Amino acid sequence: MKATVDSGAFFKALNRVIPLLKVSAIPALSEASIQFRDGVCTITATDLELWIQTEIPAEGDDFGVVLSGTKSIAKAGKFFRGPLTFSCADAAGSSPQITMACADKSAEFTGYPLKDYPELPRFTCEQAYTANAAQLLACIGRIKYAAQRRSDSRPVMSGVRFYRQQLYCVDGQRLAVCANDAMTVDKTFVVPADAMWILKAFGDQNVSVQVGIRYVRFAAEGLCAYVRRLETCDTLTPEVAIPRSERESYMVDRREFLQRLTYLKECASPAKTTPVVYFENGCLSLQTPSARYRAAIELPVRSEVAFAFNLSYMWDALQQFSGHEKVRLHVLGPVSPVTITAEDTDDVALVLPVRYRAAA
Repeated sequence: MKATVDSGAFFKALNRVIPLLKVSAIPALSEASIQFRDGVCTITATDLELWIQTEIPAEGDDFGVVLSGTKSIAKAGKFFRGPLTFSCADAAGSSPQITMACADKSAEFTGYPLKDYPELPRFTCEQAYTANAAQLLACIGRIKYAAQRRSDSRPVMSGVRFYRQQLYCVDGQRLAVCANDAMTVDKTFVVPADAMWILKAFGDQNVSVQVGIRYVRFAAEGLCAYVRRLETCDTLTPEVAIPRSERESYMVDRREFLQRLTYLKECASPAKTTPVVYFENGCLSLQTPSARYRAAIELPVRSEVAFAFNLSYMWDALQQFSGHEKVRLHVLGPVSPVTITAEDTDDVALVLPVRYRAAA
């Protein structure tokens, strides 16, 4: 059996799926599969949580195999020009012998039979939307800090929630919200935050976002990705979490705030516990076993509400507004969440306070 593709198109497609490949106890899962059928070459990679698949035109026989040494094959691709031919006499065998040839260059290797490769998930679309992949990725990049690392006990806390016209992450200690005006989601769905890098494969294309029972499918011309859904939990939405009132609010210089936190972070290092900063009328203080360190930021008004916060959490929240010179802090009380906003954006960050007994 023999099939031919354009080498440039093939290796471009192969490099789009390679980032998903990881070392696996199942050898075939460390590789990409290729399948020739009805004039199309389909290249697939999966880690059983994500699937990514791309298609390019092909000519020749119908057959499929799993590659061996996929990453090395991709590196060799920069030396290939013109038609690329794959030959395999025993594709259905237990150890198919594959020849890849292009002009005066070729490679021979033993692959795996296609039957050893997981099948693409069965998928039925229940909701469908359109969004720009790059914009979605940028939005998720700003808020994913508020998602927990993967956990078997609370997997939903490691996810990005698509909710109405918003994307948000929440881990129980903080909340990060990003406006998503391009999509108005009818029914909330959640996908793992650490899986959304897959959107890089689509570049700046508009993608179809199709929501099924178990998977979300992102698709554009010649490329699709399947991301396993997490269990949806609608009890902690932005409307519920963000305080509806405030006792005081004031603008602060974001860069100045970060510089002061950097100083306190260095003073606290190395610390066995997470540094806690006490905030009172613009004065930031941090107690260590050996000393108390202070720094100050300028406030436009006098603040009457003192509160304490996890230094790392506040740092991350301020980074969400990296394109803004100033941010606004909204404070209700010493044990209420601190809400952070900025002008000309609908992004919101929320940081829970830390109970702090000693006055600074």
